[in-house]
Amino acid sequence: MTRTLFLHAGPPKTGSTAIQTFFRDNAQAFLRQGVFRPITGTEIHGHLHLGLVNAFIAGHAAAPATAKLAAELRAHGLPPKVFVSAEMFAARLPSESYATALKAFCRDLGYRLHVIVFIRPQAPLLNSLFTQHVKNWRLVDSIEAFLATESGNFRHHYAALLRHLLNDLSIDLTVLPFNRATLSGGLSTAMCQVMELDAAATGLVQPDVANPSPGPRTVAAFQRLRRKVSSEFPGLGQDQLAPLTRPLLHAAGALGWNAGNFGGFSPSQTRWIIACFKADNDALAQRVWSKPWDQVFSEAENLSPPFNIFSPADAPPPQRREFRDFINQSMATIAEFGSTHHGHGKRM
Repeated sequence: MTRTLFLHAGPPKTGSTAIQTFFRDNAQAFLRQGVFRPITGTEIHGHLHLGLVNAFIAGHAAAPATAKLAAELRAHGLPPKVFVSAEMFAARLPSESYATALKAFCRDLGYRLHVIVFIRPQAPLLNSLFTQHVKNWRLVDSIEAFLATESGNFRHHYAALLRHLLNDLSIDLTVLPFNRATLSGGLSTAMCQVMELDAAATGLVQPDVANPSPGPRTVAAFQRLRRKVSSEFPGLGQDQLAPLTRPLLHAAGALGWNAGNFGGFSPSQTRWIIACFKADNDALAQRVWSKPWDQVFSEAENLSPPFNIFSPADAPPPQRREFRDFINQSMATIAEFGSTHHGHGKRM
Protein backbone atom coordinates (compact mmCIF):
# COMPACT_ATOMS: atom_id res chain seq x y z
CA MET A 1 0.00 0.00 0.00
CA THR A 2 1.30 3.45 -0.90
CA ARG A 3 1.19 5.81 2.02
CA THR A 4 1.32 9.61 1.71
CA LEU A 5 3.32 12.16 3.67
CA PHE A 6 1.64 15.54 3.19
CA LEU A 7 4.14 18.36 3.61
CA HIS A 8 2.50 21.76 4.02
CA ALA A 9 5.36 24.13 3.12
CA GLY A 10 3.76 27.57 3.50
CA PRO A 11 5.29 29.92 2.35
CA PRO A 12 5.15 32.56 5.13
CA LYS A 13 2.19 34.96 5.36
CA THR A 14 -0.28 32.58 3.72
CA GLY A 15 -2.30 31.63 6.79
CA SER A 16 0.11 28.91 7.93
CA THR A 17 -0.37 29.56 11.65
CA ALA A 18 -4.14 29.12 11.42
CA ILE A 19 -3.74 25.90 9.41
CA GLN A 20 -1.15 24.51 11.82
CA THR A 21 -3.26 25.37 14.86
CA PHE A 22 -6.29 23.72 13.25
CA PHE A 23 -4.48 20.44 12.63
CA ARG A 24 -2.79 20.48 16.05
CA ASP A 25 -6.04 21.10 17.93
CA ASN A 26 -7.88 18.44 15.91
CA ALA A 27 -5.09 15.85 15.77
CA GLN A 28 -7.15 13.14 17.46
CA ALA A 29 -10.20 13.78 15.28
CA PHE A 30 -8.13 13.58 12.10
CA LEU A 31 -6.34 10.50 13.36
CA ARG A 32 -9.72 8.79 13.25
CA GLN A 33 -9.83 9.80 9.57
CA GLY A 34 -6.45 8.20 8.98
CA VAL A 35 -4.12 11.23 9.23
CA PHE A 36 -1.34 11.19 11.80
CA ARG A 37 0.33 14.41 12.96
CA PRO A 38 3.73 13.55 14.46
CA ILE A 39 5.06 15.26 17.56
CA THR A 40 8.67 15.10 16.35
CA GLY A 41 9.74 18.55 15.20
CA THR A 42 7.20 20.45 17.30
CA GLU A 43 9.45 20.74 20.35
CA ILE A 44 10.32 24.39 19.61
CA HIS A 45 6.82 25.62 18.75
CA GLY A 46 3.96 23.26 19.41
CA HIS A 47 1.88 24.21 16.39
CA LEU A 48 4.47 23.65 13.63
CA HIS A 49 7.26 21.22 12.78
CA LEU A 50 10.05 23.77 12.90
CA GLY A 51 12.52 21.17 14.18
CA LEU A 52 12.21 19.19 10.95
CA VAL A 53 12.99 22.02 8.52
CA ASN A 54 16.76 21.56 8.70
CA ALA A 55 16.67 17.85 9.51
CA PHE A 56 16.92 16.85 5.84
CA ILE A 57 20.19 18.75 5.31
CA ALA A 58 23.12 16.32 5.41
CA GLY A 59 25.37 16.95 8.38
CA HIS A 60 23.09 19.52 10.02
CA ALA A 61 22.72 19.43 13.79
CA ALA A 62 18.99 18.78 13.33
CA ALA A 63 19.58 15.68 11.15
CA PRO A 64 18.97 13.16 14.00
CA ALA A 65 15.34 14.31 14.02
CA THR A 66 14.72 12.24 10.88
CA ALA A 67 15.51 9.02 12.76
CA LYS A 68 13.28 10.17 15.61
CA LEU A 69 10.46 10.89 13.14
CA ALA A 70 10.86 7.49 11.48
CA ALA A 71 10.75 5.78 14.87
CA GLU A 72 7.59 7.69 15.80
CA LEU A 73 5.86 6.72 12.56
CA ARG A 74 6.84 3.06 13.00
CA ALA A 75 5.65 3.14 16.61
CA HIS A 76 2.23 4.21 15.32
CA GLY A 77 2.07 1.46 12.71
CA LEU A 78 3.09 3.62 9.73
CA PRO A 79 -0.22 5.51 9.38
CA PRO A 80 -1.61 5.76 5.84
CA LYS A 81 -1.39 9.56 5.86
CA VAL A 82 1.03 11.84 7.71
CA PHE A 83 0.76 15.61 8.07
CA VAL A 84 3.83 17.80 8.58
CA SER A 85 3.74 21.61 8.41
CA ALA A 86 6.19 24.49 8.63
CA GLU A 87 6.21 27.53 6.36
CA MET A 88 10.01 27.58 6.37
CA PHE A 89 10.08 24.39 4.29
CA ALA A 90 9.35 26.57 1.25
CA ALA A 91 12.81 28.12 1.34
CA ARG A 92 14.44 24.67 1.31
CA LEU A 93 12.44 22.95 -1.42
CA PRO A 94 14.22 24.52 -4.44
CA SER A 95 17.33 22.55 -3.41
CA GLU A 96 17.48 19.32 -5.38
CA SER A 97 19.55 17.61 -2.67
CA TYR A 98 17.00 18.63 -0.04
CA ALA A 99 14.09 17.28 -2.09
CA THR A 100 16.07 14.10 -2.72
CA ALA A 101 16.60 13.61 1.02
CA LEU A 102 12.89 14.13 1.67
CA LYS A 103 11.96 11.61 -1.01
CA ALA A 104 14.46 9.08 0.29
CA PHE A 105 13.06 9.39 3.80
CA CYS A 106 9.53 8.84 2.49
CA ARG A 107 10.52 5.99 0.17
CA ASP A 108 12.31 4.07 2.94
CA LEU A 109 9.09 4.08 4.97
CA GLY A 110 6.80 3.37 2.04
CA TYR A 111 5.46 6.92 1.68
CA ARG A 112 5.00 9.15 -1.33
CA LEU A 113 5.75 12.84 -0.79
CA HIS A 114 2.93 15.29 -1.48
CA VAL A 115 3.87 18.95 -1.07
CA ILE A 116 1.13 21.58 -0.56
CA VAL A 117 1.83 25.30 -0.95
CA PHE A 118 -0.28 28.45 -1.02
CA ILE A 119 0.61 31.24 -3.41
CA ARG A 120 -0.19 34.87 -2.62
CA PRO A 121 0.29 38.00 -4.79
CA GLN A 122 3.56 39.65 -3.84
CA ALA A 123 2.40 43.20 -3.05
CA PRO A 124 0.06 42.25 -0.18
CA LEU A 125 2.42 39.48 0.87
CA LEU A 126 5.43 41.81 1.16
CA ASN A 127 3.30 44.38 2.99
CA SER A 128 2.28 41.72 5.52
CA LEU A 129 5.82 40.40 5.77
CA PHE A 130 7.09 43.88 6.60
CA THR A 131 4.67 44.14 9.53
CA GLN A 132 5.78 40.69 10.67
CA HIS A 133 9.41 41.78 10.66
CA VAL A 134 8.56 44.90 12.63
CA LYS A 135 6.51 43.20 15.34
CA ASN A 136 9.17 40.49 15.62
CA TRP A 137 11.62 43.23 16.63
CA ARG A 138 13.78 43.11 13.53
CA LEU A 139 15.76 46.23 12.77
CA VAL A 140 14.16 47.57 9.60
CA ASP A 141 15.47 50.97 8.53
CA SER A 142 12.67 51.76 6.10
CA ILE A 143 10.09 50.06 3.97
CA GLU A 144 12.05 51.20 0.89
CA ALA A 145 15.12 49.29 2.09
CA PHE A 146 12.94 46.31 2.92
CA LEU A 147 11.41 46.32 -0.56
CA ALA A 148 14.81 46.60 -2.26
CA THR A 149 16.01 43.53 -0.38
CA GLU A 150 12.91 41.37 -0.56
CA SER A 151 12.08 41.99 -4.24
CA GLY A 152 15.22 40.03 -5.13
CA ASN A 153 14.53 37.18 -2.72
CA PHE A 154 13.99 33.94 -4.66
CA ARG A 155 11.20 32.90 -2.26
CA HIS A 156 8.90 35.47 -3.86
CA HIS A 157 9.64 34.39 -7.43
CA TYR A 158 7.26 31.46 -7.41
CA ALA A 159 8.10 29.97 -10.81
CA ALA A 160 11.72 29.61 -9.69
CA LEU A 161 10.76 28.55 -6.18
CA LEU A 162 8.67 25.62 -7.45
CA ARG A 163 10.48 24.77 -10.68
CA HIS A 164 12.20 21.67 -9.32
CA LEU A 165 9.02 20.31 -7.74
CA LEU A 166 7.03 20.98 -10.89
CA ASN A 167 9.51 18.98 -12.95
CA ASP A 168 9.88 16.07 -10.53
CA LEU A 169 7.21 13.51 -11.34
CA SER A 170 8.12 11.47 -8.27
CA ILE A 171 6.73 14.23 -6.04
CA ASP A 172 3.08 15.24 -5.93
CA LEU A 173 2.56 19.00 -5.75
CA THR A 174 -0.61 20.95 -5.04
CA VAL A 175 -0.47 24.73 -5.50
CA LEU A 176 -3.44 26.55 -3.95
CA PRO A 177 -4.20 30.23 -4.63
CA PHE A 178 -4.39 32.47 -1.59
CA ASN A 179 -7.35 34.38 -3.01
CA ARG A 180 -10.89 35.29 -1.97
CA ALA A 181 -12.35 32.10 -3.36
CA THR A 182 -10.03 29.96 -1.23
CA LEU A 183 -10.32 32.20 1.82
CA SER A 184 -14.11 32.24 1.69
CA GLY A 185 -14.16 28.46 1.91
CA GLY A 186 -11.42 28.42 4.53
CA LEU A 187 -7.73 27.60 4.22
CA SER A 188 -8.09 24.56 6.45
CA THR A 189 -10.99 23.34 4.35
CA ALA A 190 -8.86 23.64 1.22
CA MET A 191 -6.14 21.61 2.93
CA CYS A 192 -8.65 18.96 3.94
CA GLN A 193 -9.92 18.66 0.38
CA VAL A 194 -6.42 17.96 -0.88
CA MET A 195 -5.90 15.35 1.85
CA GLU A 196 -9.39 13.87 1.32
CA LEU A 197 -10.54 14.66 4.85
CA ASP A 198 -13.94 15.71 6.16
CA ALA A 199 -13.42 19.33 7.25
CA ALA A 200 -17.01 19.49 8.50
CA ALA A 201 -16.77 16.50 10.83
CA THR A 202 -18.56 16.88 14.15
CA GLY A 203 -16.50 18.25 17.01
CA LEU A 204 -13.70 19.91 15.07
CA VAL A 205 -12.25 22.95 16.83
CA GLN A 206 -11.98 26.02 14.60
CA PRO A 207 -8.92 28.24 15.14
CA ASP A 208 -9.13 31.82 16.30
CA VAL A 209 -7.23 34.55 14.47
CA ALA A 210 -3.74 33.37 15.31
CA ASN A 211 -1.43 36.00 13.95
CA PRO A 212 -3.23 39.36 13.59
CA SER A 213 -1.49 42.20 11.79
CA PRO A 214 -0.71 45.49 13.56
CA GLY A 215 -2.22 48.74 12.32
CA PRO A 216 -0.21 51.74 11.06
CA ARG A 217 0.26 53.39 14.46
CA THR A 218 1.33 50.10 16.02
CA VAL A 219 3.87 49.53 13.25
CA ALA A 220 5.28 53.02 13.79
CA ALA A 221 5.45 52.42 17.54
CA PHE A 222 7.29 49.11 17.21
CA GLN A 223 9.77 50.69 14.80
CA ARG A 224 10.38 53.55 17.23
CA LEU A 225 10.70 51.18 20.16
CA ARG A 226 13.16 48.93 18.32
CA ARG A 227 15.44 51.88 17.53
CA LYS A 228 15.29 53.13 21.12
CA VAL A 229 16.00 49.67 22.53
CA SER A 230 19.01 49.28 20.22
CA SER A 231 20.35 52.59 21.48
CA GLU A 232 19.52 52.32 25.18
CA PHE A 233 19.54 48.56 25.83
CA PRO A 234 21.74 46.97 23.16
CA GLY A 235 21.85 43.72 25.11
CA LEU A 236 18.17 43.10 24.34
CA GLY A 237 17.77 41.41 20.97
CA GLN A 238 14.87 39.82 19.12
CA ASP A 239 14.76 36.70 21.29
CA GLN A 240 14.84 38.66 24.53
CA LEU A 241 12.10 41.05 23.39
CA ALA A 242 9.80 38.34 22.01
CA PRO A 243 7.82 37.83 25.27
CA LEU A 244 6.79 41.49 25.16
CA THR A 245 5.29 41.33 21.67
CA ARG A 246 1.82 40.14 22.62
CA PRO A 247 1.39 42.45 25.65
CA LEU A 248 2.42 45.50 23.62
CA LEU A 249 0.22 44.49 20.67
CA HIS A 250 -2.68 44.09 23.11
CA ALA A 251 -1.97 47.51 24.63
CA ALA A 252 -1.91 49.09 21.17
CA GLY A 253 -5.10 47.27 20.25
CA ALA A 254 -6.81 48.62 23.37
CA LEU A 255 -6.13 52.11 21.99
CA GLY A 256 -7.78 51.13 18.70
CA TRP A 257 -4.52 51.18 16.80
CA ASN A 258 -5.02 47.78 15.12
CA ALA A 259 -8.50 48.43 13.75
CA GLY A 260 -7.26 48.98 10.19
CA ASN A 261 -4.71 47.17 8.06
CA PHE A 262 -1.28 48.71 7.65
CA GLY A 263 -0.47 49.82 4.11
CA GLY A 264 3.20 50.50 3.59
CA PHE A 265 3.49 50.76 -0.18
CA SER A 266 2.57 53.80 -2.23
CA PRO A 267 0.55 53.24 -5.43
CA SER A 268 3.71 53.59 -7.52
CA GLN A 269 5.54 51.04 -5.36
CA THR A 270 2.65 48.61 -5.67
CA ARG A 271 2.65 48.99 -9.46
CA TRP A 272 6.39 48.38 -9.48
CA ILE A 273 6.01 45.19 -7.43
CA ILE A 274 3.30 43.86 -9.74
CA ALA A 275 5.43 44.59 -12.82
CA CYS A 276 8.52 43.07 -11.21
CA PHE A 277 6.87 39.68 -10.71
CA LYS A 278 4.44 39.64 -13.66
CA ALA A 279 6.40 37.37 -16.00
CA ASP A 280 7.17 34.87 -13.24
CA ASN A 281 3.58 34.87 -12.03
CA ASP A 282 2.10 34.35 -15.48
CA ALA A 283 4.49 31.47 -16.15
CA LEU A 284 3.53 29.78 -12.90
CA ALA A 285 -0.22 30.32 -13.36
CA GLN A 286 -0.16 28.82 -16.83
CA ARG A 287 1.83 25.85 -15.55
CA VAL A 288 -0.26 24.98 -12.49
CA TRP A 289 -3.72 26.38 -13.26
CA SER A 290 -3.67 26.59 -17.10
CA LYS A 291 -4.80 30.20 -17.05
CA PRO A 292 -3.23 33.66 -16.69
CA TRP A 293 -2.39 34.97 -13.24
CA ASP A 294 -5.01 37.72 -13.52
CA GLN A 295 -7.73 35.10 -13.97
CA VAL A 296 -6.74 33.48 -10.67
CA PHE A 297 -6.26 36.69 -8.69
CA SER A 298 -8.46 39.73 -9.19
CA GLU A 299 -7.01 43.21 -9.66
CA ALA A 300 -7.88 44.07 -6.06
CA GLU A 301 -6.21 40.91 -4.75
CA ASN A 302 -2.94 41.94 -6.41
CA LEU A 303 -2.88 45.27 -4.58
CA SER A 304 -1.48 45.99 -1.14
CA PRO A 305 -3.71 47.85 1.37
CA PRO A 306 -4.01 51.62 0.77
CA PHE A 307 -0.92 53.58 1.78
CA ASN A 308 -1.32 54.78 5.38
CA ILE A 309 2.10 54.95 7.08
CA PHE A 310 1.72 56.83 10.36
CA SER A 311 4.07 59.76 10.90
CA PRO A 312 3.93 61.06 14.49
CA ALA A 313 5.43 64.40 13.40
CA ASP A 314 2.54 64.98 10.98
CA ALA A 315 -0.21 63.72 13.27
CA PRO A 316 -2.69 65.95 15.16
CA PRO A 317 -1.53 66.95 18.69
CA PRO A 318 -3.79 64.45 20.52
CA GLN A 319 -2.41 61.56 18.44
CA ARG A 320 1.15 62.77 18.98
CA ARG A 321 0.63 62.84 22.75
CA GLU A 322 -0.98 59.41 22.74
CA PHE A 323 1.87 58.02 20.65
CA ARG A 324 4.51 59.61 22.91
CA ASP A 325 2.82 58.27 26.05
CA PHE A 326 2.68 54.77 24.55
CA ILE A 327 6.40 54.88 23.71
CA ASN A 328 7.33 56.13 27.18
CA GLN A 329 5.20 53.54 28.96
CA SER A 330 6.46 50.77 26.71
CA MET A 331 10.10 51.72 27.25
CA ALA A 332 9.51 51.67 30.99
CA THR A 333 8.05 48.18 30.65
CA ILE A 334 10.98 47.05 28.49
CA ALA A 335 13.50 48.45 31.00
CA GLU A 336 11.80 46.67 33.90
CA PHE A 337 11.49 43.44 31.93
CA GLY A 338 15.12 43.55 30.84
CA SER A 339 16.34 44.25 34.36
CA THR A 340 14.24 41.47 35.89
CA HIS A 341 14.77 38.74 33.31
CA HIS A 342 18.01 39.50 31.52
CA GLY A 343 19.99 41.91 33.62
CA HIS A 344 19.92 44.55 30.87
CA GLY A 345 17.79 47.15 32.59
CA LYS A 346 20.60 49.71 32.51
CA ARG A 347 22.15 51.40 29.52
CA MET A 348 25.24 49.62 28.35
